[in-house]
Amino acid sequence: MRWQWGGGDTLLFRFPDGQPGLVCTEMFKTSPKRWAVSPLTVLGWDARRRPVAASALLSLAMGTLPPAGAVLPHEVVAQEFQFDADFPMELIDVSIIGLEEEFGVLLDSDLGWDGVVYLLDYSNSQVIAVDPSGEVAWRRGGEGQGPGEFRTPYRLTEARDGVLHVFDLYGRAISRFSPDGEFIDRRQVQATFEAVTDLVVHPDGRTAISGTSSYGVAMGWAVHVFTPDLRHVHSFGPLPTAENPMALSYHGAGPLTATPEGDLLYVRRLPYDIHRYSLDGDHLATFDTPFEYDVTADDRLNFEEREGGGITTSRSDVEMPRFGEAVMLADSLFVVSRREGDRRFLDLFTYDSGYVGTASIPADWGSLVGFDRNRGFLWTTGEHLLQPVLRRLHITLKP
Repeated sequence: MRWQWGGGDTLLFRFPDGQPGLVCTEMFKTSPKRWAVSPLTVLGWDARRRPVAASALLSLAMGTLPPAGAVLPHEVVAQEFQFDADFPMELIDVSIIGLEEEFGVLLDSDLGWDGVVYLLDYSNSQVIAVDPSGEVAWRRGGEGQGPGEFRTPYRLTEARDGVLHVFDLYGRAISRFSPDGEFIDRRQVQATFEAVTDLVVHPDGRTAISGTSSYGVAMGWAVHVFTPDLRHVHSFGPLPTAENPMALSYHGAGPLTATPEGDLLYVRRLPYDIHRYSLDGDHLATFDTPFEYDVTADDRLNFEEREGGGITTSRSDVEMPRFGEAVMLADSLFVVSRREGDRRFLDLFTYDSGYVGTASIPADWGSLVGFDRNRGFLWTTGEHLLQPVLRRLHITLKP
């Protein structure tokens, strides 16, 4: 079943047989298992205690249970927003996926090379694989220290061979799962980090991690490369500006992206610029941006000296801009998501020209996951009706 946005704020419900259900002006969630459509009435639940849609209204009015199988849809298609004419993207539709899956806090995500979306559910200590159609293929994990379990699952990425790598902050270990979700092994990273922003795996098996550390082999650099058995090779890349190195433990370095050529795109968090490197550390390009901010990593924290010695740290109330990873749209075209308060933007870049332009996007689109070129799907994670969801934006690229 699918909800389609019509004109204005009208919702048109469509059932699997294509028949229209109900047109209304507002739908809202009144509790975790109760939904209301204004100005009509509260909907019911099916045998699995999931909310049902408009087909249940008559049954509810008669005091009977809703029909089995009449469940809330997992997709919502919207077509209200459109990119500006001079931005080289055109939106076809937006599907909201996962309303019935009860996702927890989605701390990280990645788009696999075959179109599968991987989600890191921090609340449930799970990794979730969602296929291109929007169906959950598998879930793995759980809190613990056994095979395939996690203490603090923090980052994930899929390698070219389809193996999923999940970084557990507790113990600095990476667990690997097969494309079918079977646990392979868990190995410890031979370095210490205070903040890990991202990780990617090169086709040759080397792993790159963006992170900060105040001591050891990772100190002083943003990007760190490891052998297939996770021994440190070298580090490179500028860290964000900070007078107090302690601030970087909270601020982090910046996201990483593996390009189709096997290079790295590193998005630095303040100043906002993008660096392209080979995995050997060769600096290939810097993409400057026209956006300047009067804040640095130091503004993220408040530092106070305690009586008798020592320092107390706390998060400040300073509003900090946020930058997502670079998402490749074509061989030399990529976008970076940028957030300023409640406003969200997509910044467009090319290898040849650098920064090209910016598009304002709806705030509820959330964070970019990746672009499936074969299907034209741009995936994001965000919220809908106060519930964590995936959004699948069907787009075309203009010539």
